Amino acid sequence: MTVSGQCEIGMHRGSWRYQRRERNEGALRARLHQLAAARPRFGYRRLYIFLRREKREDGTLQWRVNHKRVYRLYREEGLAVQRRPRREVIEAWRVDYNTVRPHSSLRYLTPEEFAANAAAPPASPPTPVVSIAPTWEGSEVQEPRSANL
Repeated sequence: MTVSGQCEIGMHRGSWRYQRRERNEGALRARLHQLAAARPRFGYRRLYIFLRREKREDGTLQWRVNHKRVYRLYREEGLAVQRRPRREVIEAWRVDYNTVRPHSSLRYLTPEEFAANAAAPPASPPTPVVSIAPTWEGSEVQEPRSANL
């Protein structure tokens, strides 16, 4: 079918004549691997920014890429952000919190120190509580009254 025949049925000439350019993405894939190895906690978005910032000696851009292409290559190469081992971090914090750290509710003692003090008998007998009489007893000063009387 001719170009004019395609145009009659509603197809654009640009679509009919389009020829896809083959890209050599080997160098881009290698550079993406280098950046991902140097910064394993960076995802494809930050690596895309690094690629866009790279320039040649003459000042032109080294890589003409957009975020969709970087994301596609990132997935195809099997790259992923290396996550921190969360369970190990939480377990280490829990052990530290429950055995090493002093707590205000335990008189600023560690749980182990508090348990050792609670299990041991007291070193001296408890101090008796002495009540102190108010200073106004026997004087001519009246006792304070409640405002709700």
